[in-house]
Amino acid sequence: MPLRDPGPGDGLPKLSAFGATLHAEEEDAYWQAMPPDVENDRWFWGGRLSPATHGLESRRTYTVTLDTPVQQGNPAELRVAFKGFTTDDHRTRLLLNGVPLDDQEWSGQVRFVQTVRFFPGLLQPGANHLTVEALPSGAPGDQFLLDWIEIDYPAQLVGREERLAFATPPGEHRVEITGFRDETPLLFEITDATAPVRIVTQPVVVEGGAMGLRCRADGEARYLALTPSAFRRPAAIRADTPSAWRT
Repeated sequence: MPLRDPGPGDGLPKLSAFGATLHAEEEDAYWQAMPPDVENDRWFWGGRLSPATHGLESRRTYTVTLDTPVQQGNPAELRVAFKGFTTDDHRTRLLLNGVPLDDQEWSGQVRFVQTVRFFPGLLQPGANHLTVEALPSGAPGDQFLLDWIEIDYPAQLVGREERLAFATPPGEHRVEITGFRDETPLLFEITDATAPVRIVTQPVVVEGGAMGLRCRADGEARYLALTPSAFRRPAAIRADTPSAWRT
C-alpha cells in the first residue's frame, strides 16, 4: 500500500477527542408473520416486552461495551430502535447504568427510534447496562420488540487492547494517540477501505511508559491505529462445500 508522511503537525490545534458511535445488535428472536414494511427486518434482540401480558417480561437489561474511553465534555446521544408487535399504544422508559434517562409514548406496529441526549459521565469504561421498561400505556395487549442500540459519544484518542479506530473532523489538527503497551502502533488511513494508506508517524512515549504516535491530520478521514500483536487473523480457512438446501 502507498505511504504518506503528513508530518508531526507542530503548531496545529490538538485533537482532544473524536465522535465515536457504538452500534449493538443481536438477532435471536424472529417474527415470521410480521406485516411487511419498508425495512422488512424480522430479527430482533430478545423476545417481546409487555407491561401486563402474562408470561412476557416487562423489563430487560442489555449490556453494551465501549471499546474507547469516554472524553467528558460534549453530550452523548442514545438511540434505541423498537418495533410495535401490537397495534396498541406503547410506553418505553430507558435507564442507563441504573439512571433514568427518558420516558416516551408511541403507537402502532411501527418502527420507533427513541432518542435522548445525556451527560457522557454516565458511561463507564467497558460494559454498560441499558435497561428497557415497558410501562403501562392504557392498552391491555401492549407488546413490542427491541431491534438495536446505538450510542454516539466523545471518545479519547487512547488505544484499547492495542487498537483504536477513529475519525477526524474537518480542518487541520495535530493527532496524538496513546495507550499502547506492547510497541509503537502503526497507523493506516481507511477512509476508502479498498485503498488503505500507511501513514508515517512520529513515535511518542508518555508518562507510565505507554507508547503512542503523533501526526498531522487534514480534513475528515477515518483511521486505524494498532500494533502488530492486534492484527486480526482468521481462525481457519477451508474450501466451501456447496449445500443442497434448495432441495
